[in-house]
Amino acid sequence: MELGDQAIRGATGDNRRVPNDVAATLDEALSGSGGWTRKQVFGGSSQGAELWASASGQLVIVKHHPKAPLDVFEAIGRRIQVMRDAGVPAPATTVAAHGADVLLIHDYLPGRADPVLTSSLIDDLIDIVEREAGLADDSAEHWPDFIKTNLTVGHRHGSLQKFSAASRAVLRRVRQVGRDSSVGQLRAPDLVHYDLHTVNVLSDDGRRVSGIIDWDGVRAGDRSLDLANLAFTSTWKTSNNALREQIWNAFLSSSTHDSRVVYMHLVALRQVDWVIRHTALAPGPARTIELASWALINTEKGTFSPAPRS
Repeated sequence: MELGDQAIRGATGDNRRVPNDVAATLDEALSGSGGWTRKQVFGGSSQGAELWASASGQLVIVKHHPKAPLDVFEAIGRRIQVMRDAGVPAPATTVAAHGADVLLIHDYLPGRADPVLTSSLIDDLIDIVEREAGLADDSAEHWPDFIKTNLTVGHRHGSLQKFSAASRAVLRRVRQVGRDSSVGQLRAPDLVHYDLHTVNVLSDDGRRVSGIIDWDGVRAGDRSLDLANLAFTSTWKTSNNALREQIWNAFLSSSTHDSRVVYMHLVALRQVDWVIRHTALAPGPARTIELASWALINTEKGTFSPAPRS
């Protein structure tokens, strides 16, 4: 789920996306609940995310993955628990087979999604990312190939190729970086959320993070990537340059220069592709492409400069 997806804030959706008999699977996976009732279907591209309540008052978010490999999602569940053990405010998660499908069952976390950025909230986010350090599992060896594939031949390239001359220019830069030998030298000592931006952040007071959601992409990697995502997407979440610089300084002091360049190119690709495919989302394709070019220059220079005015 990329920036702008309102999966946890949306109120409507297709009731067919999660089968009605999911209640039986919940009963089996979460014993002692006393039965389950579906309360809400969320919009967005969130694999059929729904809010379910048990007779005993437990609330869970259920995400449905059709015809999915159970072992892949069991690994995701283990990584989420490792994050929780390290103090990351991720939801307790149960993975359950549902016929040929897989359900990710997350405890419901308190707080409002996409909170207004404040200095204390940013400090908390930076601290949370630091807790990812050194948590990698044996999937770390796949990180360089995973990043290279996304930068050179990934499925997101088509939208940038078709949209405009400016988006094609960004795509050329992305592919060039993907072919650089530095990608093969990337290391993955950490666990990363992989889609960390404010839409996936919860806060109940605007000062502290009460939860982080949407963990489907969690994997061994370099936590600098999570900081890159926060730095780039913060640009249209606040007009306060001091807050933007606070996040950017955390990113620009992470990992190595060459690694940061690679990760910001991946973030630019993902976010430009997402906004092209969802043109109604702020800040819109043209502005996102402009900001992508600015972010890549900032990263290359290794210093923060204010974003160009819209």
